[in-house]
Amino acid sequence: MRPKQFDLGLPIPSGTLLLFLGIFASTVKADLSLTVLVSFDGTNGRVPEAALIQGRDGAFYGTTMLGGFYTNYGTVFKVTTGGTFTNLISFNNTNGASPQAGLIQATDGKLYGTTYQGGAHGDGTVFAISTNGTTFNSVSFDPDFDGPNAVLAQGPSGDFFGTTEYGGTNHEGSVFKMTPSGMVTNLVSFDGTNGSYPYDGGLVMGADENFYGTTQSGGIGFDSSVFYSGWGTVFRMRTNGTLTTLTLFNGTNGAFPVGVLAQGIDGTLYGTTGYGGIGFDGLPYSGSGTVFKITTNGTLTTLAMFNGTNTGANPFAGVIIGTDGNLYGTTQYGGTNYPPSPNAGTVFRVTPDGTLTTLVSFKLPDGGQPIGGLLQGSDGNFYGTTTIGGINGMGNVFRLTVPGVEAPKLQVVANSGAPILNWIPLAGRTYQVQYKTNLNQAAWNNLGGTIIATNRIATISDPTSPDSQRFYRVALLP
Repeated sequence: MRPKQFDLGLPIPSGTLLLFLGIFASTVKADLSLTVLVSFDGTNGRVPEAALIQGRDGAFYGTTMLGGFYTNYGTVFKVTTGGTFTNLISFNNTNGASPQAGLIQATDGKLYGTTYQGGAHGDGTVFAISTNGTTFNSVSFDPDFDGPNAVLAQGPSGDFFGTTEYGGTNHEGSVFKMTPSGMVTNLVSFDGTNGSYPYDGGLVMGADENFYGTTQSGGIGFDSSVFYSGWGTVFRMRTNGTLTTLTLFNGTNGAFPVGVLAQGIDGTLYGTTGYGGIGFDGLPYSGSGTVFKITTNGTLTTLAMFNGTNTGANPFAGVIIGTDGNLYGTTQYGGTNYPPSPNAGTVFRVTPDGTLTTLVSFKLPDGGQPIGGLLQGSDGNFYGTTTIGGINGMGNVFRLTVPGVEAPKLQVVANSGAPILNWIPLAGRTYQVQYKTNLNQAAWNNLGGTIIATNRIATISDPTSPDSQRFYRVALLP
C-alpha cells in the first residue's frame, strides 16, 4: 500500500514564515450548517457521551454508554463521513459495560477504550478492538482500580496511561499505567489534598512528554478572602508517577473541571470547568462554567464564562483548538432556545482573547445536551455527538460546517537557517517528512526518521544551511 503524500509546490526561502496547504485539500465554507449523520435507536446504541476520533482509514469511531444488542451495556461504533454506520461491538457486562469515554487508535492500529462498569469484578475494563470489530480483548479492573471512565493516552514507550474515578489507596481515584500485555500498575492515589475523583477528562501528553489532567474535586488552598477546598485541580504527572498540582480552582475562576485538556503549539493548555465563574447576580461561584488557559508552570487565566442561558451552561467536555486558532467546544445545557424550549445545549467558539460566540443552540429533534466534545476532521468540518434528540430521541452523530474554517495546514517556520515544520496530524498515525532541492529530481529524500503523532501538533526541524532551498512533503504511512 502506497503512503498518502502531501506535496508542497513552493520552495522555503530563509527568513520567512509561510503557510502552505500541506496535508489535506482546503475548502472554504460559505454557510454554517449542522447535518445529522446518525440517529441512534437503541439497538445500535444510545446516549453517546464521548467525543469521536478519526481513524487512519478516515472513518469516525465512538462509544455509546447505553443500548446495543444487550439492551443497556453500550457499544463501540464506526461511521463514515457519509453517515454509513457500523456497530463494532455491543457490550454484555461480562466484557464491560457503560463506556463513557472516547477511544484512541494506538500504534498497533487497534482502538483502545474504557468501560466504567462490568468485567470480571464489575469495576470496569480497558479494552482493545480492531477497526472491523473482529478481534476484541479486555482487562478487568478490581476495586483497587475502580471506575475507569476517561480516554486513555499512549506514551512513547507504548504503555497506556489513564485515570479511575474511584479506587486507589484512598478510594478517591487514581492514575494507572497499563502495558500492552495488560499489566496494570497504580502510579498515583488521590487523597483530597492533591485532588479527588478524576472524571471523564483523562490525560494528555504534553510536548515535554509529561502528562496533564484534571480532578473534578479536591485540592486545598487559601486566598486573601476565603479558605476553599474541593473545587478541583489541574495537575502534571511524570511517567514515573510524580504528581505536581498546577492550580486549585476556587469557584470564582471555575469549579468541577472534567474535560480533556488541549495543548497549543506554544505549550499552553486549554480546558473547561463545568461549573463556577461569576453568574448574572455578580456573585462568585454562581456561574455556569468557564473556559481557561494554563501554562505548564501553573499560571491560570479565565478566558470566558458561561451565563446559563444564551451563551450556554455547563461545558462538561474540553475544548479543541481549530485550524483557525480558535477554541471550540460544547455545553450540555443552555442556549438561545432555552427558555422556553428544551435545555438542549450549544456549540461555542472562544477566540484567543476570550470572545465567546454561540455557534449552535440545539433544539430537538436535531439533537441536544452534548456531553462529549468536538473533533475537527481531516475535511475541516467539526464532528460530535449529542446524548438526546435525533429521530428516536436517543442521541445522534452530527457534522458542523463553520464558515472560514479550513482543513489542516502545514506551517513552515524559518529558524536561523533550520526551518521548523509543524502540522496537525491524526492521532497515532505515522508520518515521514521528505524533501527535494529541485522539483525535477526523480526521488524524494527522507528528512529524519518516522514520526508517530502523540500530540495535536507534529513537528520536525531541518538543519539546512541559511542559503539552501528545499521543497517539502509529508507522507502519511500505512
